[in-house]
Amino acid sequence: MDTPSRHSTETPKEAPANSLPTEGLACELPPGLLAHAERLRVALAATPIVIFNQDRDLRYTWIGNPALGLKAEEAIGRTDEDLLGSEAARPLTIIKRQVLETGRGERQDVNVVRAGQSGWYDLTVEPLRDTAGEICGITCVAVDISDRKRAETALQVSEAIRHQALHGAPDSVFAIDREYRLLFNNDLHQQILIASGGRPLHPGDDALSPAYPPEILAHWRALYDRALRGETFSEDNEWRDRAGNRRFFDNRFAPLRDPRGEICGALIVAREVTEHRLAEESLRESEQRFATIFRKSPVAIGISRLADGRFLDVNEAFVRLYGYAREELIGHTSTELGLWHSDNRPAAFKALHEQPGPQVVEMQARRKDGTIRSLQATIDRIQLGREDCFVGFLSDVTDRRQMEVELRKSEMRHRAVIEDQTEVLLRFTADGTLTFVNDVFCRFFGRSRGESIGSQWHPRAVAEDVPMIEAELRTLTPGNPVVTIENRVYAADGSVRWMQFVNRAFFDATGRLIETQAVGRDITERKRAEMALRQSEARFRTVFEHGSFGIALGDLGGRVTFANPAFHQILGYDEGELVGLSFQHFTLAEDLPAELPLIQELIAGNLNQYDIEKRYVRKDGRVVWIQLRGTALHDPDGRPVGGLAMVQDITARRQAEAALRESEELFRKVIENSRDGINLLDLKSGKYVLLSPAQVALTGFTRDEINQISAAETLERVHPDDRLISVEQQKKVAAGELPAVTSEYRWKVKSGNYRWFSDSRSVIRDEEGRAIALVGVTRDITERKRLEFERAEALARLAVIEEQERHRISRELHDQTAQRLVALSVELKNLETHLAAGKAPSRRLTSLRKTVDELQQQVRDIAWDLRTGELVQGGLDHALREYVEEWSERTEVAADFECRGFGGRRLPTLLESTLFRVAQEALANIAKHAHARRASVLLEEADGLVRLTVEDDGRGFEPEPAADTLEARQRLGLLGMKERVRLAGGTFLLESSPGAGTTVLVRLPLPKEDTP
Repeated sequence: MDTPSRHSTETPKEAPANSLPTEGLACELPPGLLAHAERLRVALAATPIVIFNQDRDLRYTWIGNPALGLKAEEAIGRTDEDLLGSEAARPLTIIKRQVLETGRGERQDVNVVRAGQSGWYDLTVEPLRDTAGEICGITCVAVDISDRKRAETALQVSEAIRHQALHGAPDSVFAIDREYRLLFNNDLHQQILIASGGRPLHPGDDALSPAYPPEILAHWRALYDRALRGETFSEDNEWRDRAGNRRFFDNRFAPLRDPRGEICGALIVAREVTEHRLAEESLRESEQRFATIFRKSPVAIGISRLADGRFLDVNEAFVRLYGYAREELIGHTSTELGLWHSDNRPAAFKALHEQPGPQVVEMQARRKDGTIRSLQATIDRIQLGREDCFVGFLSDVTDRRQMEVELRKSEMRHRAVIEDQTEVLLRFTADGTLTFVNDVFCRFFGRSRGESIGSQWHPRAVAEDVPMIEAELRTLTPGNPVVTIENRVYAADGSVRWMQFVNRAFFDATGRLIETQAVGRDITERKRAEMALRQSEARFRTVFEHGSFGIALGDLGGRVTFANPAFHQILGYDEGELVGLSFQHFTLAEDLPAELPLIQELIAGNLNQYDIEKRYVRKDGRVVWIQLRGTALHDPDGRPVGGLAMVQDITARRQAEAALRESEELFRKVIENSRDGINLLDLKSGKYVLLSPAQVALTGFTRDEINQISAAETLERVHPDDRLISVEQQKKVAAGELPAVTSEYRWKVKSGNYRWFSDSRSVIRDEEGRAIALVGVTRDITERKRLEFERAEALARLAVIEEQERHRISRELHDQTAQRLVALSVELKNLETHLAAGKAPSRRLTSLRKTVDELQQQVRDIAWDLRTGELVQGGLDHALREYVEEWSERTEVAADFECRGFGGRRLPTLLESTLFRVAQEALANIAKHAHARRASVLLEEADGLVRLTVEDDGRGFEPEPAADTLEARQRLGLLGMKERVRLAGGTFLLESSPGAGTTVLVRLPLPKEDTP
């Protein structure tokens, strides 16, 4: 062999930062260690874990499986602040500095943002120590948990919407299970329970509380049973609260179904309709529309039509990969664009025509600029609508392939150096004096043979290693004449090199050491590889021992041969208990049929790996959901020897998904059964992302028409008098000045008419407190506003009538009572004069007595006119009977009174007062205007109503009299009667015609508790 020249030794290139530098050293390392290292490297490549090392200055020194588009060569030697920016890097820096200072590992969830890409990671940071045990940096393991975070955020938003919809709704909402136990209720339901005389109910309580009468409980049980049988229906009820107020409710019953579609309970939505009873149309079933989002992905994705191969859609990564604009790709085929290098359209496309299932292939692609890139592609057939398509997931592996080529070249160079180089040879005496050196020694150390012989070997060794070398040499004896020593030396160029010397000692017959011969060779590269291997093993040990992923190795029989602590923790076993168990032992039996074929395909070499979600049975019997990635392990000849399983516990995610589905189902039920409009406005887009059927019906527009109305037009539709306060209140809610606001305003619906609405709004904020949406509950209050206006008008008219009544009484007091009092005063003076003159007063006394009797009768008449049934202890029937008798006696008109169905029972004060006043006014009209010979008054109760009928056989009158006539003045009294009845919630009917008498009929509804 040719011997390299003194200055021709090449320093090997450093291995790539994310590779394992063990190639080329198979002759130097034990085979078992190499096999273990290879398995570790395969394990790392198969995991979705990001692993990296940083020194004490937090500069990246090694990266495995980079994320967020980061390449290893870009990060080595740089810090998080260099790569992410100071603001984004601050949370990471704090965690890592803490580990460097305390020496204790940390684990936190962190959000990493780089170059517009964001991801949540479960970050584990552990200290990295050198051979002396000093902390020289950190090693980090990051697991992508973005999906879990998104699920949690979705659940939080859904819960916030559900809470607002339930507790912010103006309806009473509650649900029961099949045993009539309360599942949940909102605050308004609790208030109604208390107001009705019951007690508050809590989840788990009996909804059929024994505090209510048996007949009410039986009725509600029947209603619940109908809903539990699957019926959806409405039921009205009426009751009186503790204050005696009558209240009406419209209750809607609907079945509750679990995720399997089975009825698990009933949902009841109760709306208070006391102020008005409105019949609303039944809610139409609607389906929520969900938009399909073509997600951004670091992996290039392209979809093409199976029939002609033309691209239907591509993502941004696909555009970046090929360098074409999206418009240049859509509608063209890969052949037309020349996307494949030469004519190597993958055989996978042909295979997909013949055999379904994803095909993983490697290919070479040509970019728009003509450069060639190596790709790894997963291609599958999908169906979009009714059209068969190809979907391809493409990863650029060009850099990885180039590194592999360079690594093979480096390996060949190192092998040539090792095979062609001869060993260093030297001999020295017991005191270390050199007696012989060969040419290799001279070239290696840069000294001639003459300069070397006679000198000591010590200066050529690193001073720190000399004591160790001398100690090892002292172990040489005639019985143990050979010792191998590895130590550092200074080469000719001044660099420090590792050497391995095989030392053989020669002794004389007496056992005295004569000379030692050493044969040495350069093992620097091996030492570096061993150090790298130890560091790699330390990194992988961190992954195995501290990672949140469960890792297990198994043999071809499916038995566990190794499992890390996380794997034991997932299954609830103590460390080491899983070794020897078959994976079927802890896999739920129902999940085995889906996984066994995948394992067989993996062992047969038809699959590189597979992913599956399944269930494990823990040692304590609990079932947990896991996500598993299985990878085959092969020996150097390519034969399968076992498998590697990467396992993550996704039970919490599954539970979150189930909770989300349940919450969405409950929310959908509430939305569909709500009589009020419910909406969710996205503040960023200005569009409604949720519109309940009731919300759409209130406006008269369709869903699409509502979303096409601009914010300015929406504001323009608010009545000008209501616009300013409505806008200001919503601004305060969005700014956080008010937690929620309820406003009443008029809004122009599609028909062009203004309708009154009551609108309750509250804001939804993101994790950073920014307002992202407004939740609104809208109720049509047009009818209520109309009733309020009519009530105000009626009160105003009644006030006018009462004022007229006061004027009438005032005139009577002035024209009659006051005149008689004046006459009485004159008579008294005359009596006084006669008495003083001694005249007899008998005639005067008679006149005075007559005047006093007339005054007494006038005062009694006025008192009767002002009297109500409330002043009479015997109740309304007694008061009316007494008044009719007195009226008949006073007016000399025959009258009779009849009462049916009361039995002395008292009515509410408002009803008694209204009926007495109407009867009083009707009899007064008869006395003044009817010229009747006979009158009758009938008071009766039947069918939940109290009726008052006053009839006479007088002259009657025209229903529409001319102004300034007797009938017109009589009409004012009738108007007063009508307004009184209307305010009491009843109806007033008048029948009359000239010469046919008059009939007044009043109907007033009785409260339920007053109904026999």
